[in-house]
Amino acid sequence: MATPTTTQTRNGDDNQIDTLAFHAGRADAYDEHRADADLDLLDQRLDAMVDHLGSVNDSYAAYILGYSAYVIGARMEADQTRRIADEDYVEYLSGGAL
Repeated sequence: MATPTTTQTRNGDDNQIDTLAFHAGRADAYDEHRADADLDLLDQRLDAMVDHLGSVNDSYAAYILGYSAYVIGARMEADQTRRIADEDYVEYLSGGAL
C-alpha cells in the first residue's frame, strides 16, 4: 500500500494540510469500514486514489492522506488485537492465569 504525503493547503501555505479534506477522507474511510468494507478493500480503494495523485489538487491529496491515516490506524488496531489474543491464548495453553 502506498502512503501519500502532502504539506500544502489550498492556498499553498507550507507545513499545513487542508484539514477539512483530511478529516473528510478519514470520515469516509471510517464510514466505509463500518458499512462492512474490510481493510483489504479499503487498501484497494486507497491504491486506486493514489494512482491519480499526480493529477489532482492539494485538497484531494489531503483527502487521500486522511483516508490513508484511517486505514493505517485500523490495520494497526486489528494487528494489536490479534497479537494480544495470541498472547492470551498461549498463556491459557501453558496453564497461566488470565
